[in-house]
Amino acid sequence: MSTPEQRHPQSGEENQVDSMDIEQQDGSPHTQQSSSVFIDALPYIDRYQDDEDLQEQVQTLLNEEMSSMRRTPEEYLNDYLTTLPDHQQYERFETPSLAAAFHALSSGQAALHPPLDMSRYKVEPPSTDGMETSKAIDAWKEAIDNAQAQMEHQRNRALNLELLKKYGAAAWRTHNEQLTHLKEKLTSSLSSVQSSIESINRKRKSEHVTLGNDLQLLHNGVLHLTHKNHEIEAACWKLRQQLETKGLKPCTDADSLQHPSKMQRT
Repeated sequence: MSTPEQRHPQSGEENQVDSMDIEQQDGSPHTQQSSSVFIDALPYIDRYQDDEDLQEQVQTLLNEEMSSMRRTPEEYLNDYLTTLPDHQQYERFETPSLAAAFHALSSGQAALHPPLDMSRYKVEPPSTDGMETSKAIDAWKEAIDNAQAQMEHQRNRALNLELLKKYGAAAWRTHNEQLTHLKEKLTSSLSSVQSSIESINRKRKSEHVTLGNDLQLLHNGVLHLTHKNHEIEAACWKLRQQLETKGLKPCTDADSLQHPSKMQRT
């Protein structure tokens, strides 16, 4: 916890925190009583960044607090990982090919996929040289089925192109409008969150500056009163010396008056 001496140097006017650049959100000054949280640190005005000794003290306090924790950071991390869904829950959605690919990746190997069979995209006559008649007929039937499948695929492609030509532009415009609307909504949400964060930061800085100025005034008051007490003690000691020199004894308890740098006389 920072102390007033650590927060503010003894020169009050030179290091007085300027609060004119802080915008009050509610128009009223912020006081310590207005906060429901006990503030024991003022990061917006603390002057510890350039103080190596103070930084070392802060790090020591942090290490002591962390050493008092019941668990280590690794244990907290393990507890968090146990709350995540078990990967075995997703095994029922794995196909044999996915399972093989995951196994290859987990073992450090590249996923091995069989090469694509490009023969089904080709329309070629079968090679029936030297084949039996029955096998040649089966080969031709397979080739004819493949050709019919390719024709159907081509028909579907042509149909898709016609649909795209007729409705594609309108569909893309609708899609773009939806994306634009989604972008505007997310941008508005982001702006709202950023504005809320900025408002909170301004309020925190305003409270810290107000508290810092109060602490600075109190600190200066302590220094002034301490200096004044030393002056009074010095004047009393000087007066006592003058009386003793003249052989007079004060009517007050002079033994209680002492020089600030000496012990009380008996």
